Amino acid sequence: MTVQVNVTITFVWPDSLDDAGLFGLGRTVTQIVILSDSAGEAASSTPVKVIVPTSRTFYIFVAQGALVAASLAVSLLFLAYRRKRTWEAEEQETLRQKEEYLRSQEEAIKALNSAEPSAERTALAPADLAKVNGLESHSSYDAVPSIDHIELPDALVAAVAAGQVVLVVGDGVSAQAGLPTGSSLLLHILQGLGEKYVPRSFKRIVNATNPEALLNDVVDKFGGISRAMDTLISSASREQVAALIAEAVRNAPPSSPLHQALAQFPWRAVVDLTWDGMAERSFVEHLPPDAPHFIIVTMGEAAGLTKALRGGERLLLKPFGYLDQPSRLVLTTEDLRRNFNRSPEFLRTLSGLLQSQTFLFVGVNTDLQEQLFNIAGFDYEATEARHFALLPSDPINEFRAESLSRFGVKVLPFDPKASGLQLSQFFKDMQRAVRRSGQIVSGTGHRYMLSPERVTRLRLESIGPFDSLDLVLYDRKADDEFQGNSPWSVIFGGNGVGKSSILRALSLVLAGDAPAALDAGRRLLRAGASQGLIEVQVGEQVLRTRLVRDRATVIVTSSQPTPVQTGNALVLGFPALRGARSSEPSGPSAMAEVSDPDPADLVALISGDVDNRLGDFKQWLVNILVQADKGSERAHGMRTLLDAIISDMVPGQIHALAPLAKDDFVIRVVTPEGVIPFDDLSQGMASIFNWVGLLVQRLFTICDRSEQPQHEPAIVIIDEIDAHLHPEWQRRLVTLTRRHFPQLQVIATSHSPLLAGALRRHEMAVLERNIETNRVERLIGVGETYGLPSQDIMTSPVFGMSTDRNPAVERLIHDYFQIFEKPYRSAEEEVELVRLHGALREFRYAQPIEVTPLDLSEDAIADLSVRLGAVKK
Repeated sequence: MTVQVNVTITFVWPDSLDDAGLFGLGRTVTQIVILSDSAGEAASSTPVKVIVPTSRTFYIFVAQGALVAASLAVSLLFLAYRRKRTWEAEEQETLRQKEEYLRSQEEAIKALNSAEPSAERTALAPADLAKVNGLESHSSYDAVPSIDHIELPDALVAAVAAGQVVLVVGDGVSAQAGLPTGSSLLLHILQGLGEKYVPRSFKRIVNATNPEALLNDVVDKFGGISRAMDTLISSASREQVAALIAEAVRNAPPSSPLHQALAQFPWRAVVDLTWDGMAERSFVEHLPPDAPHFIIVTMGEAAGLTKALRGGERLLLKPFGYLDQPSRLVLTTEDLRRNFNRSPEFLRTLSGLLQSQTFLFVGVNTDLQEQLFNIAGFDYEATEARHFALLPSDPINEFRAESLSRFGVKVLPFDPKASGLQLSQFFKDMQRAVRRSGQIVSGTGHRYMLSPERVTRLRLESIGPFDSLDLVLYDRKADDEFQGNSPWSVIFGGNGVGKSSILRALSLVLAGDAPAALDAGRRLLRAGASQGLIEVQVGEQVLRTRLVRDRATVIVTSSQPTPVQTGNALVLGFPALRGARSSEPSGPSAMAEVSDPDPADLVALISGDVDNRLGDFKQWLVNILVQADKGSERAHGMRTLLDAIISDMVPGQIHALAPLAKDDFVIRVVTPEGVIPFDDLSQGMASIFNWVGLLVQRLFTICDRSEQPQHEPAIVIIDEIDAHLHPEWQRRLVTLTRRHFPQLQVIATSHSPLLAGALRRHEMAVLERNIETNRVERLIGVGETYGLPSQDIMTSPVFGMSTDRNPAVERLIHDYFQIFEKPYRSAEEEVELVRLHGALREFRYAQPIEVTPLDLSEDAIADLSVRLGAVKK
């Protein structure tokens, strides 16, 4: 008797020549099943069917007893021999197809180069053939659809004209100058290493008839040369590889027509992802005469990089480093990730550029683009296409374009057989289009030192009292309709509906992975929920923070750098309790002012604690006043501007900051009653002073090179913005803020109908608790309140009140009309009506209809009896 299955031997067959030996890496699994009897002895002459990738069937006859192993071994050797013969045949056919394609492409390019020379095209050298790094197609024998010209998007032209484009240069651009890249560079390294240092998986390729064609496929499968380098580095030293790359690019020309064409545009920055140095030389030597020079920065020289970029410097970033510094040279994907981790300032700068600028990738393969987004952007996600990549048209790039689209990258395909001609024409067309736009900027090409992007949307899941909530915080179309330049988003609703939770959740996302913020944000997860999500859209970027309950704690994770962390956006958060008194400065201090946007600016709001930052503002003021007294023109200008802002925005008729006394450094202000200490101001005055003063301080410190720091974009998030303010200042707050901070976005909560009367409908969100479900929801259909009197606003859906009167007076009015509206009233009711009327007149209620005094004459009684149909007396 025989039973199945007693023994199964599973091994993996190699799919290509990249894998040596019988047990190489592959995807096809072959199983050998040995039939045996109940005694464990193999059955005699039992056929075992083996299925191999070639679809051929072999039969192994297993002998008895001790011959089982020998028979199996002979069978396996026979199978390996047959498979080897199959591989060799497949290899010869692949090489034949590649060589045929290469010959046809070389003939086509020779025909192009022998044509009439033209200034509008760049000749292609034979060395440009079979490049895989961004400017040549991936597959050397796939059919490529014909493309007449490269699309030139209007959005790209507008961004270039505004100086808001970062150029990313890959080695595909170097290939246009005849430099070896991709498979040819890899082959040069392998041949230079010698047999001792060549990885075993590459040896058969190096000895093949056409190794470069095979390496072309290897690089393609690896996803770029940087990943193929991982294998090289495991066998050879970094110094050896760097020396061989340097040898390969030693005779590189100073520039190329494509490099020179690229140098003519007002790029915001350039990212050089090459080892040859051609981009660096081209952008230094071929800049237009009036263009500012680039500052060249490697990962080891990134100190102060964020501030330099914000200050208008043009940067040429070299994350790959230099060949003469092998220890810092980026050869592999892991090198890139490790070096970024060692240079957080460089990483923040690159992440900030990804968030705020448009990227144009030229000569950069899709894999390297994805690596850049994944490392510098983490979970970067864009809602619209804002980046562009010039890539050859082929099926692989078409497939990978779908993956790049999640990063907001639009692929601009071109014909790989005419890459030089089409690229040359593309940049000529772009240069003409930029000039025609009439908007091209000079110099650095940016208007603001800080990002003008707005917070547009907030989505919550299991946060605070909300199961789910989706809020639009900025409507660009509505804002343009009312010509708004300082958008407000104010959340109204009763106590306990989660208004403060919304602001805290928003602040938590914008603070990113700052430890203090993550620690304070744990309380935001809804009670009983196992996980929650906060999603915020800033411009076209989507930011997410997740909260997961783990036993007695909550784990908060933010998986992408935020505009605050990258130094792009200034966002300040203020809790309801602000303006607390603080100690007076003891004199001017060389305080370590934070010169970049900082997540710490949001921690007070996230935690909900009392805001104690007023002391820092006082110290900053003392420094400014002392410098102004010493004759500093800049400090004097800042003081003059501060006086104008404070006197206009802070309630209480403050005229200006008072000069410092000779014997102390107490901050005083000039009022109609005289000079009084700052700490003697009312709570309402201190509350406004707190957030306005800190905003001014941070703008002036961060945007120290701006002519008008108060006009720089910023975002403030304020809980109970109307707290402690007189109604007159509540009414004026929106107008005054927009006057002095025209690029400020305000996101706040409020209970003030006067504030609602200064806002448009799209600038408000009203929350209410559903009585039936007990869930907090956004009220839909709130009407326009702009310009309405506060009485009408309080009885509108924004506040939902039936009246704005005192409850006791409202009761009197109710009782009055309950009697007054009766068709027939008793004598007692008439008396009560008169009493209520008198009481209401005391409260200045609108005069009710006068009650006729009771006439007890005989005629009056008779008339009343008739009217009532009663029997005569």
